[in-house]
Order: sequence, then C-alpha cells, then structure tokens
Amino acid sequence: MIFVRVKMKSNFGIIALVLSVSGAPGWAELSYTPVLPQFGGTNGQALTYLQFEKQMQDAELARIAAEEAAIQRELDAIENQVTAADRLVTSITNVLNVRLSQIAVDSILERESGDIPLSADLSLQWVRVDGNLQLTIAEIGSDPVVITLPVF
Repeated sequence: MIFVRVKMKSNFGIIALVLSVSGAPGWAELSYTPVLPQFGGTNGQALTYLQFEKQMQDAELARIAAEEAAIQRELDAIENQVTAADRLVTSITNVLNVRLSQIAVDSILERESGDIPLSADLSLQWVRVDGNLQLTIAEIGSDPVVITLPVF
C-alpha cells in the first residue's frame, strides 16, 4: 500500500491530502507552495503583472477624470462668456466713475464743505476741520463711511 500525503502552505492554512494505494509500504510526501500573490505566494513576475494592471486601472481613471474636468471647464467658459457689449458697458461705467471722482475731487479742493449727490442712493459730503478733511460717503440703507485725511 502506498500513501501519499500532500501539504499546501498558504494564508488559509495547511491543506493535506492523503491517498492510499495498495501494494507498497511507506509514505511519499509532496509539498506545494503557492505562486500567485493573491494566495500568499511570492512570485515576482506575477506581482509585477498585478502592479502593472493596477497602474493601468489608475491611469484609466485619471484619464476619465481629466476628460470630465475639461468638459466642465468648457461648460463654465460658455456659461460665463463675456460679450463685446458687456466689455463696452464696463468700460463706459469705469470712465464715468473716474469722471465723477474727478468732479468730486475738484469740488472738495475748491470749497471748505459741500455735498455731492452721486446717485439717488449715494452721496458724498465733506468738511474741513482742524487741518483735516473729513469725507462721509452715505448710502441709503447702510451706515455711512467716514474717512479723515490730513490736508497740507
């Protein structure tokens, strides 16, 4: 009778298989060591292949994320597109603000005190007190802003 005992070592424990064959005495022992890293083996080539597969999956996920980000940027650009009319309105508004500021500065420098209504809701008042110029910017519905500047 021949008995064959097989031992397998893995992360799951030792698996033994015993075969009995009649006719010869003794035991024959075979051992198996796992090769694949998923089952506790140390095969360098299989491990390298698994790492390569992981890198390929990560690269694919990164490519998909980059495409989604590019599409979102294009949608944002279309949504926030500035037209020539928008630029013209902004330019005219800026020039008018500069001109109103120049008029206000000229008036402030010429008189000791005064009041300039800049719009229906906004006014600028000033007065010179003890060598200082006190500017008050008043807007309806909010607290006035007071600025004090030395006058030389």
